[in-house]
This record gives sequence, structure tokens and C-alpha cells, in this order.
Amino acid sequence: MSTPDPLASHRSTRRPSPITSAAVVVVLALLLLAGCQLQVDTTITIEADGSGTVTQAVGLDDAALARIGDLEQQLAVDDLVAAGWTVDEPVREGELTWVRAHREVDDTTELAVVVSELNGPDGPFRDIATGQSDTFLDRTTEFIATYDLTGGPGLFADPDLAAVGGNPWGTLLARIEAEEGRPVTEMVDFSVTVELPGGYAETWTPSFADPAPTEISARQSESKVGERLVQALVVLLVLVTAVALRVAWVARRRRTRRMMAGRHYRR
Repeated sequence: MSTPDPLASHRSTRRPSPITSAAVVVVLALLLLAGCQLQVDTTITIEADGSGTVTQAVGLDDAALARIGDLEQQLAVDDLVAAGWTVDEPVREGELTWVRAHREVDDTTELAVVVSELNGPDGPFRDIATGQSDTFLDRTTEFIATYDLTGGPGLFADPDLAAVGGNPWGTLLARIEAEEGRPVTEMVDFSVTVELPGGYAETWTPSFADPAPTEISARQSESKVGERLVQALVVLLVLVTAVALRVAWVARRRRTRRMMAGRHYRR
């Protein structure tokens, strides 16, 4: 039996909201300009019913925090919140302080759009496709994307700076590199984690040093045999109950008829 393509109707063709995309990029740009050491983690979770959550997290070390100043005041996230994202308060975990934004989605079509909002049309996420297919005995969930960092830190350029002549973004990065004594590309670590139903989870760690884009492909099939057995048992119980009630009803009618016949005979 051929398996339907779970991605057939869930490829991201809708352009993300310009406001939302710009907001996400500006936040990442601001954190990237903090320099020192950053961890950028993206987690994509899909549930069995197709709903899910997209989480973007950025961890900063103490040196980056010192450069950026008051983190809560620096991060302008009103556009993100207005677009449906929830932005958590910064939290200290180990040696890093984390800022997380997450957004819940109703289905895989919306999830593909939200993932594209993470970086706008020119960011590292490309060719996003996700979806589910159902057969009688199993359900398949799949997420596919390309994460391309070969364009360098310019992928996260502030859209406002990108519109200004003279490449002020490049000037800012060059200043940070001079102060830190190493390339900005060595100051940022990335990870992409995909979590699918049935306990599947896989993580990729793309890097600015990668000579080619990272291909992300996650696929998980869940057996529905147990679910079908439960459904069959419920149907069987309903049928047995219906038959038992029918038999009891017929027996009661027969007794009633015999009683009525006996009374008629005695008269």
C-alpha cells in the first residue's frame, strides 16, 4: 500500500508577517551584537493531533550580558507579543542567562508559517515542509527544512540597519570582533531540535563554519493498532449490551404473554 505524502498540503507558501519577522530578527540581531558567547536554540514540537509549539531560545554568558546592559529594557518584544508569541522573563541556568519566546500552533500548516517567522525571508530556515498522514493502522508525522548559515552573520541583520547605506551592520560586527579578538562566527552556537509524537526527538547543530546547509529531516510513524483494538472492544461491548438487552426484552415479553394467557385460561 502506498503511503500518502504527509507534506503534500503543508508546505509554507504564505509569507510571514513583516512586523513579526522583523521583530524576531531584531531581537536576534541585538543579542548577536552582544558578542562574547551565545547559544541560539530552536525547538519545534508537533503533537499527535497536529498541534504544536515553536520555541526560540537565546542563551548569553556573563560577558555578553555585560555588553548588552539591562536585558529586559533592551529587548523590545511588543510586536512579538502582539503577533501571538509568549516571551518569558530572562532566567539564569548554569553559566547562561536564557531568553525564550514560544508560540503555540493549531496544526502543521500554521507551524510551517510560524517557523518561517523566526528569521524572515532571508534567514537560515529554508524550504520548510511539515505535515501528517493517516492510514487505518498508523499515523506518520514529518518535518523537513534546510538550515543555511553559509550566508554568515548577515542573515540576522537588523532590517533597519540593512536599509542604510555603508553597511553599518558589518561595521558593528567588525568592532565586536576587534574587541573580542576572534570572529563573530565563533561566538555563536546553534541547535535545532525537532520533537515528534511517540517520544521522537532529534537535534542538529549547524554552524557558521559549515560549508553547506544543514538538511533537517524528522519522520515518525505511530502504530494505531492499540487505538483500533480499543475502538473494536468498545463496539463489541456495545453490541453485546444491545444483544443482552434485546434478549432480556424478548424474554420479558414472553413471560408477560404466558402470564396473560394463564389468566385468560383461568377465567
